Amino acid sequence: MSYSANYSGGYQWRNGPQGSNLGSTLTNNLSVSQNLELDIRNLLSRMGWYERLMREQPVNPNQEEANDPNENIVNILKETAQAVLSLQSLDISFSNSKRSQQAGYDGGSQIYYMFNTGGDNFSPPFSYRTGWTDRIGPGQLVDNPNQNQSIQIPSNKNYTDDLTVGTRLTPFENFSIDLTWSSKWDVTSTKTLTLRADESSSSVRDEKWESKLQCYLGVWRGIWHVIPRAAESCLC
Repeated sequence: MSYSANYSGGYQWRNGPQGSNLGSTLTNNLSVSQNLELDIRNLLSRMGWYERLMREQPVNPNQEEANDPNENIVNILKETAQAVLSLQSLDISFSNSKRSQQAGYDGGSQIYYMFNTGGDNFSPPFSYRTGWTDRIGPGQLVDNPNQNQSIQIPSNKNYTDDLTVGTRLTPFENFSIDLTWSSKWDVTSTKTLTLRADESSSSVRDEKWESKLQCYLGVWRGIWHVIPRAAESCLC
């Protein structure tokens, strides 16, 4: 069994047009991925009942001597159990990522201000710079610099989760089946804050959800081994 985890995150700063007094635009991102690999065959092989089950060969039902119906049922159950328990490995991968963008930021970019919780001097906190948080409070946004018209301050956030499960079965000799199941969820949230000339404000929020489910089935190596053996049997 093996497990691994990876993290990446950061933030970007973009100044607004010089003299516009519209603030700066902040963008941050975070990605965390985890992977778990299980050697199912190795784990099961340590169990005595599994070794006996995989070693015992059921009686061929086509043999000339008559078989007991109960024995045939047992043989069928053994073959089914052998096929189901022929898992070679199980791989599970999960990743989640998020990205946010906020316009109209009124703070500075200095690192030594990121621990300030109040006052006029502030900058994005450490948790925002590393991607773990994505919220910028309304008190850290610019005021409307125009006395005659409204301005709009947009922000958006995107969250993505991705889960993938894969396994390989070998129900027969020289015959493998790969199964892959993948599911993805995606959420995008957009918010527009309108600051009017009379110092009033309003906001509009929109959210979009999307999910996707995919399944893959792959059969490997089996046909390339079965055909030559079948041909050899016919020639004999």
